[in-house]
Amino acid sequence: MIDNIFRRVIAYVMDMILVSIVVSSIISAKVVNFQIDEYNKKYDEYNELYNLYIEQHSNKIENCDDLEKAIEEEKLREEKYVEDLDKLKDSLSKQDITKEEYSDKCSALVKDYNSHKMTDEEYLEKSDYYYYQLEKNSIVAYIVSIVVSLLYFVFFQGFTGGQTLGKKLNRVKVVSCDDNKVSYKQLFIRTLFLHSNIYYVLMLVAALFIPKTLFNGVTSVFYMINYILSIVLVFTISFSKGKSGIHDMIAKTKIIEVNFRGNPVEVKEEEKDKKESNIKKSKNKKEKLD
Repeated sequence: MIDNIFRRVIAYVMDMILVSIVVSSIISAKVVNFQIDEYNKKYDEYNELYNLYIEQHSNKIENCDDLEKAIEEEKLREEKYVEDLDKLKDSLSKQDITKEEYSDKCSALVKDYNSHKMTDEEYLEKSDYYYYQLEKNSIVAYIVSIVVSLLYFVFFQGFTGGQTLGKKLNRVKVVSCDDNKVSYKQLFIRTLFLHSNIYYVLMLVAALFIPKTLFNGVTSVFYMINYILSIVLVFTISFSKGKSGIHDMIAKTKIIEVNFRGNPVEVKEEEKDKKESNIKKSKNKKEKLD
């Protein structure tokens, strides 16, 4: 086993970057992802909603001066109030209205603005709607992510005898716990647990079959499952005896160091124990002699 997991981490990061680039390239192509336009539309609408909510709650507007200041500093972008204030200023400059009338009308404008502020409940309700719409328009993206992950981490890695490009460059390899060549079945199990594919599958099922009323609650559970699984993976890799994650334990696989030809270079545990024992013995002898 590899005591130092640095190579494994670098290999994993390299592979995930590669997969992310491939997935992003595919799902951004309209030929493949017929949902991309609708997804982008809903995403832009949600961003507008979010910016409006932040804008309304970060600016304390109590009078006409506050309103003018917010517009000048571009902290308020709602066209209705910008246009209405411009009209009032124009009327005042043309002396169509007095300063008192301007002040009264401006105060009415501020009161109207504050009365139309989005409440937290309204924001949450609308954001839930957009979350549901975004996930419904992510079906193709989830399918592509799952397929690319399986093709790369199962079929390609199986074809090369247990090495992805990242593992090849970092001289590590997946093998069966009995030191035999890893099987496609074992790689499939590893991939399900290691690369969030269980989460993608669950989210795909939710987007296809879960009704809107239950969607947020159900997907929150799925997110929590994925989060807990990620913690368990990190914990088991960090603290297990052979630095094996839960994915390796379930799939009965392990990671070994190899040379550039892909041949194992690790020292067997028995040999390590013998070497350590011999070192201890030689130290004890030296101490006795001294």
